[in-house]
Amino acid sequence: MTILTVTAVIIGLLSLMIYIMYRQGKKSDRTSNGYGEFGLEVTNPIPFVDIPNSTEYLNRLKTTEGKQTQYTRSGSTRVEHIEQPIDIYEISVQGQKIATLYVSPYQEHNSGTAPKGFIL
Repeated sequence: MTILTVTAVIIGLLSLMIYIMYRQGKKSDRTSNGYGEFGLEVTNPIPFVDIPNSTEYLNRLKTTEGKQTQYTRSGSTRVEHIEQPIDIYEISVQGQKIATLYVSPYQEHNSGTAPKGFIL
């Protein structure tokens, strides 16, 4: 191999490492530019990569007392600082509404964190 080839390989590897580190740094249980109460305010939705992952998360959601929750999607909305749509879910226990959760199923990562008042 020539010095030029070795240099190109090294630059390529360094670029790949920087890209991987950047992507890993972006991973979080929260939306990077969200603010307000996590999951409970539209300005800080729970992030997921797609709808099936958000559905699986909602199926596992329980109250802090361990009660299984049910959910109904009531629509979607948008906020200025998040490009993707945000789905709105009404959360209930035994038919009694206890919260509204905001989910953004079009992000780069899946959250593993439950909002205040809930566990997974």
